[in-house]
Amino acid sequence: MGHLSKTSCRCPRCGFFSTCVETRRSNTQYVDDERNWVTTCEKCFEIEEEMWDEMWRDYYSGCL
Repeated sequence: MGHLSKTSCRCPRCGFFSTCVETRRSNTQYVDDERNWVTTCEKCFEIEEEMWDEMWRDYYSGCL
């Protein structure tokens, strides 16, 4: 992917219509780069990024 694409449509996560539905790079590290991108509205993206931030904190705390 490697780009942002804006779409005015229904968010695939929450189901609400939004003009800020975009494909964005998530805070993930999948080998298959296609899996590192999500298409959501801004609110759902913020929720997802908070979830990934917490998961990475848990992961790195176990590495110490």
